[in-house]
Amino acid sequence: MSDKMEKIEYLLHLPSEYQLMLASFFVTNPVALQRMKKQWVERDTEHKVRGRTDAQSKEFRNDLLGGAVCLFDPNRVDLGFLAEVNVPTASGLYYPPSEKALYVGSNMYVKKVQRGKVVDTLNNNLFCDVHTIEEGPDKKLLIASTGVDGILLIDPKSPQRVIWDWLATKHGYNRTPDGRRRKIDRGVNYQEVYSITPDHTTHLNTAIFHNGRIYACLFHQGSLVEIDPDTRKHDVVLEGMICPHHIKPREGGYIISNSRANKVLLLDGGFNVTRTIDGDFDWVQDATPLEDNKYLIGDSNNNRFVKVDEHGYKIDELRYEERKMFCFLPIKKQDVVEIFGAS
Repeated sequence: MSDKMEKIEYLLHLPSEYQLMLASFFVTNPVALQRMKKQWVERDTEHKVRGRTDAQSKEFRNDLLGGAVCLFDPNRVDLGFLAEVNVPTASGLYYPPSEKALYVGSNMYVKKVQRGKVVDTLNNNLFCDVHTIEEGPDKKLLIASTGVDGILLIDPKSPQRVIWDWLATKHGYNRTPDGRRRKIDRGVNYQEVYSITPDHTTHLNTAIFHNGRIYACLFHQGSLVEIDPDTRKHDVVLEGMICPHHIKPREGGYIISNSRANKVLLLDGGFNVTRTIDGDFDWVQDATPLEDNKYLIGDSNNNRFVKVDEHGYKIDELRYEERKMFCFLPIKKQDVVEIFGAS
């Protein structure tokens, strides 16, 4: 039996409610990744040095970077990736079962994927370096648009209209790491504006809606903020991190990736750190809870996913060829065909 057929057979025999995992990769072209890494080395840890020119930034078009969304089973990492669909510069993932479609961040766009194909592209003038996509109030799309240091709420049926936004530049975060003042003009089409991490005032990379509040990771500040959607006022609820990503709810609290510190932080409901998971990681891009107090960690620069127990001891790992991951999303087996198709 071929490797592909073995994986299909494995999926067919899983219960419909069985939990699998999606992973997005925003770079899959190894040549482009090596070029990016050389430029990242030129930056300082405070991101005051840009590391590349505007002309060099424009060279990294979506079609050169690649991008993909992959399926795997955290309980059978020996099988590797079970399915894959190409999506340019794939970042944030959101799957509403009622729509039977996967929304994927794709740099200046949001792509809609069904049955192994990109079937629609959502546009908005404030889409710029789209990172996370989550369910927001009234089941709308809550989007971290990192290139404008902002959070957007949109209806996928009319994506060009912004229902609600929160721009960090209007809430006290108006200077880049090297001191440049930044202003975001809602009348500008930022889908045509190239910017990189040192050009952002916060590099806001994650936004979630939970218990009536919005939580956002501010990369440059090393902090997590809580935002009241009605007043737009915010409070810092956790600080002292280094380049954080991906705040997520878990039983009894939250989990967040302290990326440059190479750690995963487990938080209680009051955002106090109750446990730190560390190891021989090199840039923890994402971490997500699994069943039975286990966790899955995206060890980005080591090109692997690591499964650990509640104490942080490694249980297993999935290694893959060199590429750059963005995030995880749990998915039920019954929804796999809606995303990847029958073949």
